[in-house]
Amino acid sequence: GLTCIAYKCKYIQFLDLCDCQNVCDYGVINIIRSCKFLKFLDLGGCMLVTDKTLQSIGSEGIQLHSVSLSKTNITDDGVYSMLKGPCSRTLTEIHLNNNNDLTDDSIVFIATSCPNLRVFSFHNCPNLTERSRQALQSMSPENLKNITFTVY
Repeated sequence: GLTCIAYKCKYIQFLDLCDCQNVCDYGVINIIRSCKFLKFLDLGGCMLVTDKTLQSIGSEGIQLHSVSLSKTNITDDGVYSMLKGPCSRTLTEIHLNNNNDLTDDSIVFIATSCPNLRVFSFHNCPNLTERSRQALQSMSPENLKNITFTVY
């Protein structure tokens, strides 16, 4: 499936895999390695996607503009690995809703590492606290268009 797309559609820019329950790191990593023009990636609901995919995004130098990682199995380590690469400067939209393992550390790191972020969503992440909301204050208000979140 995804490996075929990776090798036959190298110039793909938009990939929506939302709620594809059998999508795992292996297929997505093949896409990331082969499709260097990928700008929009929706992995929301892909429960088999883990930090390995985010590490690949960071290490392969992919310059995403928009990524949805809602309802995946990612952690703070994965977010950090992803944002060590160039996409920290190119990302304008991040969705992290319904992730049980993310903490305030991810939100703080995103707020301080993604200067061009315009849309940021992190609902129903039970480990987030007031510290996440406070981190948003460090973001540039002239860039931001939409922030939605839940803090517990």
